[in-house]
Amino acid sequence: MVFMCGICGIADFTRPIEDADRFVRAMNQTLNHRGPDDEGYLFRPFAALAMRRLSIIDIPGGAQPMSTTDGAAHMVYNGEVYNFRELRAALETAGAPFRSNSDTESVLRVMHAHGAEGLHKLNGMFAFAFLDEKNRSLLLARDRLGVKPLFYHFSCGRLYFASEIKALLAHPAVPRDLDREALAQYLAHLYIPGERTIYSRIRRLPPGHYLDFRGGDPAPVRWWSLPDAPRAISESDAEEQLAALVEDAVRMRLVSDAPLGAFLSGGIDSSLVTAIMCRAAAGRVRSFSIRFPQRGFDETPFAWRVAEHCGAEHTVFDMDFPGVPEFLPLLVRAFDQPFADASAIPAFILAQQARPHITVALSGNGGDELFGGYTKYL
Repeated sequence: MVFMCGICGIADFTRPIEDADRFVRAMNQTLNHRGPDDEGYLFRPFAALAMRRLSIIDIPGGAQPMSTTDGAAHMVYNGEVYNFRELRAALETAGAPFRSNSDTESVLRVMHAHGAEGLHKLNGMFAFAFLDEKNRSLLLARDRLGVKPLFYHFSCGRLYFASEIKALLAHPAVPRDLDREALAQYLAHLYIPGERTIYSRIRRLPPGHYLDFRGGDPAPVRWWSLPDAPRAISESDAEEQLAALVEDAVRMRLVSDAPLGAFLSGGIDSSLVTAIMCRAAAGRVRSFSIRFPQRGFDETPFAWRVAEHCGAEHTVFDMDFPGVPEFLPLLVRAFDQPFADASAIPAFILAQQARPHITVALSGNGGDELFGGYTKYL
């Protein structure tokens, strides 16, 4: 999916946070592009939370930061948890009162009831901050595979966090020193892996990890990892299970109160996602692709064939190469650090052109990586 919401904040359980209002608002302002629909703030002497919202589920009732009814716990949250209705039903059976229909409230109440163990109950993509006033703790968490980003800086007993590095850099206390080891990793891999960023004092919370901050030096804790070894099954059983998993994955992502569509390249992965959407969606699916002027790079004929076969309403945008230079500063600002995948340029233009038509987009990203689709893997 495309960007959804942005979060940021500061926590310090050793002393009051000075000028929190001014600095956190400045941090949150840098995330406007992630959440153009709404913003929210929570200020306490020892913590400040902020968020920008792209409204997807329960548009009128899902404002954040969201608090428990007793005001003891609060959350800012970026992402979508697909089993939130099942979680809500179980919590309501146990007597928990709900004030909205948003997935944020389900996540908030799961974390309030179960703490870090509640992460195992969530099926979705997320990065969030959960503030527990009673226990004076702030828990940062990231989904299993790291779909949603989360960065942090810690110094002198104070923790700063944000969805993007630029929000951290908006605070004058966050240093900008270059991490030379990260630069070497970038030159070797064309991206910066692991916890490092291009800044030596800014870290990325790893996928499947949480950070439980109570005032001491924070250390990420792994809460999920891939199973050690799959059980042996036949090829036909594997095909059947894979088909069921992919179909279920697409269907659960169709829950949205905002316009939803598909980025369709004409390749196997995005074609499969679009086909399942067309079969499962209530109305006609809108699909979008980008056309290259060079015939060797243009895949739109395949996208048109898939759209026609599936009955999708398809739109093609042209890749304007003379206009590409004007996008490069926007890309640099979006990534915040060196990134060398040129496919980011057409992806950025496609998302920008599709935004007036849809709010959420499903795509086939990751299929080639998971199934060895690129020639280089051979």
